[in-house]
Amino acid sequence: MRRKVLDAIGEWYGSDRRSALMIRGARQCGKTYAVERFCEINGIHSIRVDLAKDEESRRAFDGNLTVDEIVLRLSAEYPDFDFIPGRTLIFLDEIQECPRARTALKSFAEDNGRRYRVVASGSLLGLHMRDVPLPPTGYVEEVGLGPMDFEEFLWALGVPEAVMDSVRSSLTRCEAIDGTVFESLSKYYSWYLVVGGMPEAVREFVGSRQFAPVRRVHGKILGGYREDMEKHTGDTVALRSKVEACFDAIPRMLATENKRFMFNGVSPSGEDCGDVPDADDDRAYNDGYSRYARALDWLAMAGMTLSCHRVSEMHMPLEERTKESMFKLYMLDTGLLMHLYEPELIAEVVAGNLDVNSGAIAENAIAEALSVQGRPLYYFRNQKMRMELDFVLVVDGKVCAVEVKSGGKRDCSSLNKAIRDMHLGGIMFETRNCFVDDKGVRHYPLFAASFMDSIDHREMPEFDFDSLDRLKRIYGGDPGAGERSDGAGSTSP
Repeated sequence: MRRKVLDAIGEWYGSDRRSALMIRGARQCGKTYAVERFCEINGIHSIRVDLAKDEESRRAFDGNLTVDEIVLRLSAEYPDFDFIPGRTLIFLDEIQECPRARTALKSFAEDNGRRYRVVASGSLLGLHMRDVPLPPTGYVEEVGLGPMDFEEFLWALGVPEAVMDSVRSSLTRCEAIDGTVFESLSKYYSWYLVVGGMPEAVREFVGSRQFAPVRRVHGKILGGYREDMEKHTGDTVALRSKVEACFDAIPRMLATENKRFMFNGVSPSGEDCGDVPDADDDRAYNDGYSRYARALDWLAMAGMTLSCHRVSEMHMPLEERTKESMFKLYMLDTGLLMHLYEPELIAEVVAGNLDVNSGAIAENAIAEALSVQGRPLYYFRNQKMRMELDFVLVVDGKVCAVEVKSGGKRDCSSLNKAIRDMHLGGIMFETRNCFVDDKGVRHYPLFAASFMDSIDHREMPEFDFDSLDRLKRIYGGDPGAGERSDGAGSTSP
């Protein structure tokens, strides 16, 4: 299957940079497949060293970490493979299982002649390598890999590239997508919400066009996640219990009206924390957060969840205005979230009823789409102003209020207030086609969130070369030299 990360690997491989490449991501997102597929497509002489399953391979990093010593020991473990200088890519898979292998990335980057290119992949890196020194900046480049986005799902279905080009063109202008294309993509998107973007689940769906095999894959992946919770929370029973409780609470939290993560809802009995579900009580939230902070950090570092933090003001920089203890928590993959709800919801979603569970599925999908594209997740809530916005993004260089409407009700008083009173941009993701309303709100179909690069018209600032030329004429030669061309000491024009 085609993945966008292949382009990132290709750009790194074709560059003159000496760095190793680290691909990070949660389990089952397709890291191993992506690297092996890249090598296959490009005919690259490569070897995969599975550091999770192969204890002997981990021993290759026990001694001196010079490139020659490492290659010598690896060649003893893989006697049928020729390590050819200048032509070999070494793939260190699941590098979190061998901390010294991560340290060795510096050796490969510093190697004279850059004899071996090295790609590493890792899951649970934050959990395993907190105390492992990172190679200095410049020795390792990192790229994240999440679940397949909707565009990659369309590629897997065989939708022609020309269709995506047409959709992107309409999104750029916020003009209606061709009716036939819109109806088809809306149907495919309902499939995507059920299947999600975990590559194995997508592969099963494309091959069978049935949902039962997909659910079996989801069950297996979630089972693996629970095994990780048991295995990698150490001997702390209390931490494991809290990690599991927070994870299990996500579907319940998202099915509420405001979708905020409420600490007194983590335990179904409500015994763990006394905060009030609908109050903006900072002390209650902080107390609850202190109880669950380690568990929430564990889930984030494992890549199983996505956090959307509340901002106190809608001004840049948004990151400086976040409330750490107030957030919404989403599942990494919307298909996995679907699996945690009743199977009867599949028929509702496939039929186009996306408002099930108070729009939990649709909002999770938007959060996932934004996160996969590297966009930080924020939302806004101010009880005194009676305002709550699903997301706050920077779009077209300005703060933009974003609402998600998955059903027929499209009341957007908070969005209108943000535009009218705060002079912000406004976007609504919903079930209808593209248009701009009389208040200036841009309306896009839900699936458009996976094409934010066409919606967000980012422009890099242009360098004023005319000003540089004027400085050269005034000062002569290097404008930074601070000397007049006539040799005078004064720097006045």
